[in-house]
This record gives sequence, C-alpha cells and structure tokens, in this order.
Amino acid sequence: MFSTGPIIDEVIKAVQKAENSTKKTFAIVDVHTIKPLDTAGIVSAAKNKKSVFVVEEHYRIGGLGSAIAEVVSEHLPQTRVIRLGTPDRFIKKTGSQKYLRQLLRLDSEGIYATLTRALS
Repeated sequence: MFSTGPIIDEVIKAVQKAENSTKKTFAIVDVHTIKPLDTAGIVSAAKNKKSVFVVEEHYRIGGLGSAIAEVVSEHLPQTRVIRLGTPDRFIKKTGSQKYLRQLLRLDSEGIYATLTRALS
C-alpha cells in the first residue's frame, strides 16, 4: 500500500482491519516525496507482489497513483496497480474532509472494501 499525506491514517486503519480479517500481512509505504520519486524504493516494495495499491486524496490521473503505475509498469510489468483516489470528474458536493472521504470511498471502510474485494 503506497500513500502520502494525511490519508495515511485511513490506510493504516484499513490495513489493520484487513490483516485481522484475512490473516495476511500488508506493507504500508509512506511516499513522502513525489518529485523526485524514489524509484528504487518503489520497485523494492512492489517486488514479488501480485498487486500493489495506491491511496491518495488527489485525482487518480496525474497524481501519486500515476507515478507509481509508471514505475511499476517499467520495472515490474506483471504487477497490477490498483489506484484509489478522486475520480476524474467534478465532485458536486461540499462538506468536511470526513464526509468527502466517505462519499468517495476513501475512508478506512472504503479502502478496506476495495482491498478485500481485489484480493478475493
């Protein structure tokens, strides 16, 4: 699981729940800088994985997920990248960060649901 910024708290909660329910272990990588991107670190973390997940509070296109997908496709083409983020459309709702995370399924429950669905 790659992520960056404050949403990492939601990722941690989702991963803890997934580990408890699936008895699998997951690694969380906090990508603290996007430019320059730590290509070697990403390749090392994704090596020997069937899938990697990227969670961000940004549009899925042009953000961290795109950057991770580029690195993984170049170095580990057999590894699937699953990106969770804001869809590429206008969000016509306003509200708190918590409300918008729930709406976009970027809260811990939404992340957990995506994670377990992808692994089943």
